[in-house]
Amino acid sequence: MQRSNRRARFGRWFLLLWALAVLAMVLANALKTEAQPSYDGAMFVRMEAGWQHV
Repeated sequence: MQRSNRRARFGRWFLLLWALAVLAMVLANALKTEAQPSYDGAMFVRMEAGWQHV
């Protein structure tokens, strides 16, 4: 019985740490600022022609 209890405690701690890691990744991704896109000549040609798909 004690070994099962130890496994259950380990499982809960592991799940808690995993959830915190996922939450940290989500927050880091949400707070990350996107870099300004670099424009090239072909992009301006597409924009003038109306081919831009966002």
